[in-house]
Amino acid sequence: MTAVAGEEVTVTFTNNAISSKHTWVLVTPVASTRNDVAALGIAAGAENGYVKLGDPNVIAKTDLVNGKTSAKVTFIAPATGTY
Repeated sequence: MTAVAGEEVTVTFTNNAISSKHTWVLVTPVASTRNDVAALGIAAGAENGYVKLGDPNVIAKTDLVNGKTSAKVTFIAPATGTY
């Protein structure tokens, strides 16, 4: 996926799992961030979509999506980098 920094981006996440719920999350580009966000998300629980509320490392996220369904999220593309 590519985007121009500062432009509006819409991502449609399709959960292809049959029964598992999933959330799509865009995190800041630090090597350990993905694991940190995941660990905090597990502690946040399903009621928060497995994403800690106010986590500064989360740029954008979808709601928790049931299997075989989709969700959209719109956000402003961050600075150029690998995310």
